[in-house]
Amino acid sequence: MADSGTPSTGDLSQAPVTPRGAGKPGLVYVILLVLVLFPYAFHLFSFTVFEGFATLSSDSFSYIRQALVWSPYSGTEAHVLNTLPEHVRAPGFSWLLAISGAAESTLRAHLLVSVLLLLSIAVGSWIAYRSAGLVAGIGLAIGFCLLPGAMISSLPILSENLYLLASMVTLMLYERVLRGADGKPLIKFTWRLALLACLLLAILTRSVGLALVAAMVTAALIGPGQKAPGKPVVILVSVLATAGWLSWIMLGTPADIPGEQSYFISIFAGQDQSLADGLAFLWHSINQNISALVRAWIHYLTLTHDNPLLFAGAFLLLAVVMLSTALRALQLKADALYLCAYLAIILLWPFTQGMMRFLHPMVMLLLLQPVLLLGRGSLRASGAGRSLLIGLIVLILIGGGLAAQY
Repeated sequence: MADSGTPSTGDLSQAPVTPRGAGKPGLVYVILLVLVLFPYAFHLFSFTVFEGFATLSSDSFSYIRQALVWSPYSGTEAHVLNTLPEHVRAPGFSWLLAISGAAESTLRAHLLVSVLLLLSIAVGSWIAYRSAGLVAGIGLAIGFCLLPGAMISSLPILSENLYLLASMVTLMLYERVLRGADGKPLIKFTWRLALLACLLLAILTRSVGLALVAAMVTAALIGPGQKAPGKPVVILVSVLATAGWLSWIMLGTPADIPGEQSYFISIFAGQDQSLADGLAFLWHSINQNISALVRAWIHYLTLTHDNPLLFAGAFLLLAVVMLSTALRALQLKADALYLCAYLAIILLWPFTQGMMRFLHPMVMLLLLQPVLLLGRGSLRASGAGRSLLIGLIVLILIGGGLAAQY
């Protein structure tokens, strides 16, 4: 059996079939993953610690200000805090900056963002390995490390890497809890509590995480998991996490300081006042955002818009991941439904600027879609054909990343 590390289905949390040789492929995978991530960490940190590349642009100051207010280590005076821009953000990332002490030093804050990216790559690689084997797991890790957009998106002190990590772990835990985690009641309770914590962290890090709730509930109610023993638990966890988010909205956002939700609504309200037809404005925004999102994808993968080969490769990979996402969404897989919901929310955003930042938390899961689709049991294909297709996807990703570096 050539691909002995693959599971019986393409779900995110499926355990690999026990291979011949008592776990050697698992050990090989871990060693190879360390060999991939270790040099990439040095590469990433070399940019992070160099102030000519690391940046405090965009919303970095807002997160740092919130973190300094909440930090138990902070000795920052009030008049110093008042010099930083005040705009209430979802608190998850600021809480992490505060609790870890990273808010006290921009260097530590930048390093924290980089570590979150490394952990996200490890989780994404692990999902690919468990679904489709060693080549897929290590290939995805190498390919993602080579994407210039991944590093560029990690240079500011922003919440996207924490959200990426929390959302992927949430989807893994969802599959496990939905099926009914094996073990003693205490172990089951621990898995359920972990799912609630990760989902709540995702929502409180980026409010777009509500797409996770919508996807999980939809998949549990009408998807393959509608008869799963953990369905009531998933719905309860989703309700509790949403209640936590609503509590923050009602109690955590001062009325005189703009927050994400009120800011979003005010933009649409202002635009609607100047247009007779609000639907026309909405349609125009969606069209503009589709174009901006495609440009952001190409830029994320290649950093260029004028190299025809890179341009074609980026478009080819985009077609593959979108087709895979659509097919898995039709199968009512929670991760694919989440991507569709996330994409729908982003397309409604009334600005085209910063699309690569919005795209960043999607890229790893998008790249996982063809791997999960081709994972054993997800698509009817021979073992050789499946391995060939996965290998081609990995080669396109790695080849494009290498070309973008040079």
